[in-house]
Amino acid sequence: MDKLVNSRNTVAFLDLVVVIISFACANLLRFGNSGMNTEHSQMLFAILICAYLIDFVFFQEHKRAQYMDIGERAKAVITCNLRMLVITLAALFAFHIGIMQSRFVVGIFFVLDTGLMLAVRTLWKYLLLNYFKKPEKRQKLVVFTNEENCLEALNRLNRHVIFSHDIVAIIVMGEEAPIHYYQVKHRKDKRQSTYLEERQGDIMDFLTKAVVDEAMLNLPDANRRTVETLIETLESMGITVHLSISTFNISKLPKEVGSFGLDEVLKFYEREFTPGELFLKRFLDIVIGFIGCVFCVIVGIFVCPAIYLEDPGPVLFKQKRVGRNGRYFYIYKFRSMYQDAEARKKELMEKNEMQGLMFKMKDDPRITKVGKFIRKTSLDEFPQFFNVLAGQMSICGTRPPTVDEFEQYSAHHKRRLQLKPGITGLWQVSGRSDIQDFDEVVRLDCQYIDEQSLWLDIKILFQTVKVVLMRKGSS
Repeated sequence: MDKLVNSRNTVAFLDLVVVIISFACANLLRFGNSGMNTEHSQMLFAILICAYLIDFVFFQEHKRAQYMDIGERAKAVITCNLRMLVITLAALFAFHIGIMQSRFVVGIFFVLDTGLMLAVRTLWKYLLLNYFKKPEKRQKLVVFTNEENCLEALNRLNRHVIFSHDIVAIIVMGEEAPIHYYQVKHRKDKRQSTYLEERQGDIMDFLTKAVVDEAMLNLPDANRRTVETLIETLESMGITVHLSISTFNISKLPKEVGSFGLDEVLKFYEREFTPGELFLKRFLDIVIGFIGCVFCVIVGIFVCPAIYLEDPGPVLFKQKRVGRNGRYFYIYKFRSMYQDAEARKKELMEKNEMQGLMFKMKDDPRITKVGKFIRKTSLDEFPQFFNVLAGQMSICGTRPPTVDEFEQYSAHHKRRLQLKPGITGLWQVSGRSDIQDFDEVVRLDCQYIDEQSLWLDIKILFQTVKVVLMRKGSS
């Protein structure tokens, strides 16, 4: 039963049943009994099933679905269906299936699927809670911990072990052996609260005589030999052992068990992006990047002659920049400065208004009259949509530094390059003209990396349009 409770496959099975029911109901509402037999409906049904399976494989919300509260569950279900909608619309477009014919079915399906999926997941958790209400159904758990992290270990277990386990005892370990233990008692009153009662006596005798199914070891201060001996002892008693990764006391960073070649490893990271998150981000880049390239060509018909007439020479500005994790690439813009701008930059460094590694100057004399207009309206950025389609940049991201800036980076600056650089980003929509400290730019870029999601990117895009239309934050 414990494997059934914690299995992602159980949640996936229930969700797929909901997908089938929702699609059948949507078809009945639109076409009646004959709707499911058409080739068009069968193709749409296959796409919806594949859309869910893609979401299941690439995203991780299903891992802890049974432990979520109602707010987390609703958010996970809505997000899952929105991702499915994006995948479905992309497939309908790719396979040239008439969206006008199926839009009613698609719309009703996602309304029904969202509501039913939330209801079924809620019912599943309710059934689990009722199943585990009986004490004999729950596993009896003993927690081994150090004196220093005893309360932290208990708090973590209380937050996450919701219904399938009862903590029966806390055993506090010394350097090489258990020191003392507490039994977990329950007050038989209306509050049904629990408390710890310190017990005397032999701990091994307690483990032998008491009902103990499993043990959790959370021992960041114990040496390796002590942990190995304890595991061997518990295994010899038929007790299943869970060893917390925090026992190794290596780092506070997020970590997970994985494989690297033939080795089992612990993986450490500040922010890990799932394949699904990267897929959606790239999908958004391709769609908006393609549209942006079309507009770039149209804008170029008018902008390029104006640039050339004011200052004859190349109408595109090409510069070497630094992208994801230090990769070099060439960025393209409509030229907004005179051709000798880079040579004159050294003369103007003393007038730099930025603290740190970036250069910014109000009323920069190197900017042409046409350049001031296209900068103010952000038209100079349009050629970067070709960088986006090439995969060198993203629509939303962090500002790509110049090579000179990058060569002056300290170690903590490097993290802002964890993602592909973007045409726009959190810094650009946070009033970039008012920010005069490079460390503030780094902070905003790292904040974007930590919080990055499809919805944050969409929010930034809308804010970018607002900033451009109101001509705020441009420089």
